[in-house]
Amino acid sequence: MRAKLLTISAAIAGLLALPAVAGAQAKVSVYGLAHVSVDSINGKGTTGGADDGSKLQVSSNSSRLGVKAVADLGGGLKGIAQYEMNVAADGEGDATSVSTTTTVSGVTGATATSTSTATSSRLLGNARNSFVGLEGGFGTVLAGIHDTPLKIVGRAVEFFPEYIGDARNLTEQDLRPNNVVAYLSPSFSGVNVNLAYVVDEDASKSQDAYSASVTYSGGPVMVGGAYESFKNPSSYYKTLYRLVAQYKAGPVRVAGQYQQGSNKANVSGADRMVYGLGASYTLGAAVLKAQYYSADSADNATTANGATMYAIGADYNLGSQTTVYVAYASTDNDTAGTFKVNAGGHGDSMTPRAGQSPSGFSIGMIQKF
Repeated sequence: MRAKLLTISAAIAGLLALPAVAGAQAKVSVYGLAHVSVDSINGKGTTGGADDGSKLQVSSNSSRLGVKAVADLGGGLKGIAQYEMNVAADGEGDATSVSTTTTVSGVTGATATSTSTATSSRLLGNARNSFVGLEGGFGTVLAGIHDTPLKIVGRAVEFFPEYIGDARNLTEQDLRPNNVVAYLSPSFSGVNVNLAYVVDEDASKSQDAYSASVTYSGGPVMVGGAYESFKNPSSYYKTLYRLVAQYKAGPVRVAGQYQQGSNKANVSGADRMVYGLGASYTLGAAVLKAQYYSADSADNATTANGATMYAIGADYNLGSQTTVYVAYASTDNDTAGTFKVNAGGHGDSMTPRAGQSPSGFSIGMIQKF
């Protein structure tokens, strides 16, 4: 015990002996993005339900509000922190589940529990990337909530981010987990390495996960790869790898990705391949774009359950931070497929009936600040 006390005392004395860092006052900035669209969706949802047939909706598409803090610690080292939240710009808030327990009359000790889901009117919703960390010449080390390296790689080649027709309607596993410890490297002659460990705080550690990526950017070319692995996933792929490539020259941008997932929900043979390609052409303030994605049937499926999706659209930049757009997207499901057309960060998403093919037309605006 005496040795431990001496060790602790020495450590505290060492910290107190460190010189005070001048100018370590954190600089705080507020940022955000409002992305709202008016969508006409042919949902093909539950027969006779609200999503059966055409539906007009106003969607808040990953609108967000964030606060960043950066403290200069000297010697090129910075302390960083960020809090970011979803914003219900359409006023609908997040769905919340409420459980109530009542005693059954006349039966000793008997209870009945009911669960209902209600739409909240709160403006701020679920947390997005929120963390604390250190940044320097070595890169960035952080802990908190953060996109996985595999997700970051996929987002780099997206043409319809959070629009209808987002590639995540088919790729599915693009995660922003809690309890993440991550390292983001600086550029080494165009090469970047990102690593993340997702900590499962339960004793079983069944949901522990690793995610890693390597990318290279040089001139008009960007290529990258990522790998993700869960110890014992309840809903995700046990292993998933993704390859991406992009070419940009003048007004032309072409990009695509390929991914292979194995043992979804830890089920042997629940493997699926997804691939896609997109292109855009910039003409002054306008950007014309299209993309196509295909998900094959799971290897263990007895009935075809894959899908294909295409999206076309045009963005018009009214300024460096203001964009208006139109987009059309359609997802063609196989007999047992239930892939969406308006998932992947797009608000008011819905799941179609098996074998149905949802489609939609969207007019939207994005304002950054």
